[in-house]
Parts: sequence; structure tokens; C-alpha cells
Amino acid sequence: MEAPNGKDIRSVALNSEEFIPQLATDKLRLLRAEMEDILDEFDREYAISFLAGNFATNTHLCVVILRGKHDDEIREITGDVMSLVEAEIASRRRH
Repeated sequence: MEAPNGKDIRSVALNSEEFIPQLATDKLRLLRAEMEDILDEFDREYAISFLAGNFATNTHLCVVILRGKHDDEIREITGDVMSLVEAEIASRRRH
């Protein structure tokens, strides 16, 4: 879904691309493991709280936006963020 100014709603709600490079590798591995658990044993409110608490500067806005999404969309967003975390971990291994 596109926001009025052309930005994707996800990029408005989540700042994962800003947060992920700043996190320690151990923290990234922990976040990846938690996201795997979220996807395996999906709990809507926990997933929303997790994403907002770890990847958003404005957690309230993120929670409001994510609550307006369907469960499949929340799973997809979680998977997308997990892919970014995995890519960051992989890039650190190469360096």
C-alpha cells in the first residue's frame, strides 16, 4: 500500500534499514531467532509488538499501522525484516 507521498507504509512505520547496521552481530542473531519463532508460532499482537519495539523509532505509529494489516501481511513484513537481518549477518561474515 502506498502512502500519499509515494512512500510504502512499511517504510513509514519501520526503520529497519536504519537500525540493523547499528546492532551488534550477537543481537542480530538473537533477533533472527526470535523472528523465526514468531513465524513458526504466530501470535499477532506479539509480532506487532516485536517489530515496533525493535525496528521503529515511533513505536506507537508502527503499532497502529501494523494493527491495520492482515495476519499474512504481518508475517510477510516479519519475513522481510528477517531477510534484512540475515543479509546484514552475511555481509559481516564476508568482511
